[in-house]
Amino acid sequence: MKKTPGLVALILALGSPAVMADTVYVTEFESRADRTVYVTPHQSRAQCVIFRTQYESRAQGLHGVWYLTEYESRAEMTIYYTDYESRADLIVYFTEYESRAGCEFR
Repeated sequence: MKKTPGLVALILALGSPAVMADTVYVTEFESRADRTVYVTPHQSRAQCVIFRTQYESRAQGLHGVWYLTEYESRAEMTIYYTDYESRADLIVYFTEYESRAGCEFR
């Protein structure tokens, strides 16, 4: 079976626990979330440095730019914030500068 680069990338992205979306909805219920997220106060501990944009059209999930929507039906990913780093699927740090946003998959 011949594998194409696009197919390999798709398989890797779907299997990755840190797949990021552009438009994000925050839920109050962990059971309804696609990912459990811990917000660290230290940028050096984060897997992703996230910049929250006010414009949905500027969101770029893999580049760490999220648009937080008020409507679950419009979201590409639903997250739940946890108070415990050990329970998180993803550790993020929020930045005030879009140029500092990005993800480092370890």
